[in-house]
Amino acid sequence: MGKDYPIAEKQTIKTFNRKQNAKKSLNNYINQLKMHFDLTDDEIIDVIRYVFEQQTRNNSKFLKKWWQIWK
Repeated sequence: MGKDYPIAEKQTIKTFNRKQNAKKSLNNYINQLKMHFDLTDDEIIDVIRYVFEQQTRNNSKFLKKWWQIWK
């Protein structure tokens, strides 16, 4: 069982890094939307809300993945 620990640790680090990369990517994308389309924070929220509504209607996996990124 002691041999399994390094593998579990590597998987945890890999998951953490994927989540961090997803957060950074989303933040960069939001900043690009603000810059290129001159959007306010409220307009960005509306865009994100629209995407959620469209994705969660037909795809429950999207919401689960989204939750995994932010928890």
